[in-house]
Amino acid sequence: QDRRQVCAVGEVVDVKIVSPLIGEPESRWPKSAVRWERGIVAEVFSHNDSLLITYPSIQNSEELPTIMTGNLTFREGVPCSAKSGAYIDRMLEPEACSTDVVMHVPALCAHRDLVPLPSKETQEISCVATETTRQLLAERSLREEQEAADESSADLSNLAG
Repeated sequence: QDRRQVCAVGEVVDVKIVSPLIGEPESRWPKSAVRWERGIVAEVFSHNDSLLITYPSIQNSEELPTIMTGNLTFREGVPCSAKSGAYIDRMLEPEACSTDVVMHVPALCAHRDLVPLPSKETQEISCVATETTRQLLAERSLREEQEAADESSADLSNLAG
């Protein structure tokens, strides 16, 4: 069966949503600007390589984008913008009896043994001071205050003397 496009109406797709993170970098960390949602293709606009996506299983889906470009929408790991059939991209013959062939085969991109491993979710690390750490910090602060006071009294005695 020859498909005209990789993603067709009614098929389940994975949608890569990239949202801008607002604020200083420290306030954004460890949040990611990229998230994945599962949607269904409602309509294909082949003239501009975009799709109308619905998210039936997601509450508050009105906040999600409904028109997505084909390069941010995937069916079984293959971008919806990919050409539907296999084709030879280029052939090179670098030396006699040796040919390099670059082929575009979307089905191979989605093969379970060839798909890249999914990235791991960002894990938040929170550091909590122990009682010993609190004591050391308090002693350090007290020592710094004492040193500052000693310097001030030395400056005063230098002025007086």
